[in-house]
Amino acid sequence: MCSAHAASETDQLIEDGLEAYKAGDYDVAIGKYTEVIQKNPKNDIAYNDRGLAYKEKKDFKHAIADFTEAARLKPNWSIYYNRGIAYHENGNEDSAIADFTKALKLNPTPTAARADCLIGRAHAYFNKEKAAPAMADLNATIKLGGREAEPYVLRGILHKVNHDYERSLADYETAVSLEPLDARSYNLEAYLLSVCPVPKYRDAKKAIAYATKSCHLTNWKDASYVETLAAAYAEAGRFDEAIKFQTKATEIDASVVDSKRLALYQQKQPYRELNRKGTEQAVANLANINEKLVIEIGQQMNAQFEVKGDQLVDPKIGLAGKETPNSLWLDFRKDKQGHVLFLWHSFTRNLQARCLARLKGYDTYFETDILPVPKKVINRELWNEPIEELVLFDFKLIEAKHR
Repeated sequence: MCSAHAASETDQLIEDGLEAYKAGDYDVAIGKYTEVIQKNPKNDIAYNDRGLAYKEKKDFKHAIADFTEAARLKPNWSIYYNRGIAYHENGNEDSAIADFTKALKLNPTPTAARADCLIGRAHAYFNKEKAAPAMADLNATIKLGGREAEPYVLRGILHKVNHDYERSLADYETAVSLEPLDARSYNLEAYLLSVCPVPKYRDAKKAIAYATKSCHLTNWKDASYVETLAAAYAEAGRFDEAIKFQTKATEIDASVVDSKRLALYQQKQPYRELNRKGTEQAVANLANINEKLVIEIGQQMNAQFEVKGDQLVDPKIGLAGKETPNSLWLDFRKDKQGHVLFLWHSFTRNLQARCLARLKGYDTYFETDILPVPKKVINRELWNEPIEELVLFDFKLIEAKHR
């Protein structure tokens, strides 16, 4: 009788703990599960469920300890999955990957459980910038035939990082169709439709519609979604609305807003994302750059300048093969090593210039390095990327540095 009564009391405590957990009363839930453990230190369910409550409180130390004890008492895929999520949320991606892998080896069923493990591991790989295994897990998840948006959303992000904009937009669109009330899917697609550096993938009208939908779904309280709407209006050339919504986004949460975009919209320029590593800034057009030379792949050019102190101004294009005073000769060509720009000049000091580059198929530029060009020496600049056009500007004469 005592044993049966104890079992009944334990079951009630676990049920009470579950009800408290569902209600968000995590401290109460922890208390109930602790009572169970005090009565029966080998109750794996109580350890697992208390770990879940600790995880919700962001107390990852105690959550992981409870999941570890639960796994020792009774190894189960769900316990390794739960601990993997705790590791992931605490930033320990290697341990998270190990636990999701253990969970998968235990062959979780039904299919949705296996999909959850794959998605969890994909998130961990993604945070470690391991795109290939993340993509493999997402493809495996989608192959299982689930109807959730999450794997398509994350795969869409990976496609975007890989500059595969067509597949990225297709995945975002699938995510929208699967979960029509998922604000994140609308926002991600609207953002890419607004700021993509490849013009054929931009669609201002659809971007405005999707960005507005994401704002409605979040009651206009998410600053990043409102900022996307501003970018969509800028792409449409409606800069008054872009300024309005960029300002609104800043008022909601300035910490997540790009402070540089407002100035762009005030200058009637859209925002572009280069989708490149590093600190390179996108340049949407050349309207604000004066005294520039534009050369496309396969071209040669000779430009003669006026010298004003250290500045070179008023470039005039002459015959490519003719050497003239105060001139710069350019030859931009493709060879076996990549895209090469040859520079030579007739100035008495070293020449320095800034340079923008545009990739094939893009209408957005990024700044790239040009080393100072010594006098009477042919300088060679090499790029391995498919650069189609270079823009040189801000020409100066500098003294050679002696070692």
